[in-house]
Amino acid sequence: MSVRELCNEIVTLQKKSGEKMEGMKVHVQPTLILSFDVDYPVEEGDLILRKLPNGLTEEYVVIDRGFWDRDPPGRHYQMKVMKKGTLEYERRSPIPNITIKGDQSRVLIHSQDNSVNYALTKDNVFQIMRDEITKSVSNPSDLEQIIAKLDELEKAKGADSFKDRYLEFIAVAANHITIVAPFLPVLLQFFGAMP
Repeated sequence: MSVRELCNEIVTLQKKSGEKMEGMKVHVQPTLILSFDVDYPVEEGDLILRKLPNGLTEEYVVIDRGFWDRDPPGRHYQMKVMKKGTLEYERRSPIPNITIKGDQSRVLIHSQDNSVNYALTKDNVFQIMRDEITKSVSNPSDLEQIIAKLDELEKAKGADSFKDRYLEFIAVAANHITIVAPFLPVLLQFFGAMP
């Protein structure tokens, strides 16, 4: 059987525009479709629709149309294709363009956003910390000690004692550092404001 005789299966070429062209004779392999019907304008991104005997339709995306003009076997397509719905196809699917703008932007892909935005400044850091610590620290004794040290730290801002109050606060809050850590960069700004 010649290569040309292998191309005995009839498929539909679907253009990216949605236009369908029926009657194209091909030979289908898992990643390659061979056709001598070169009058069909095959382009990368087109679909080859293959109707199966059970009524289902397979869709192959043309990755490279692979036009050949050799004798023998003659002008033909050796289309590199990828079957839609396969894991390989899903991995190669194009990644969408993502534009991120504005302060505190985030990207969520197949997930839910449970985060909270804080526009932290030197003016509000102590109140926001107090609220977050009160909400997050469940041990009453720890909560009382941390809030007491935070109050002392707030009173010491701008004073020589700020460094000592800061170290005391960090020592008391050490077991809850994941709660306190996001606020530390703003607290460190107070060191530059000291006389």
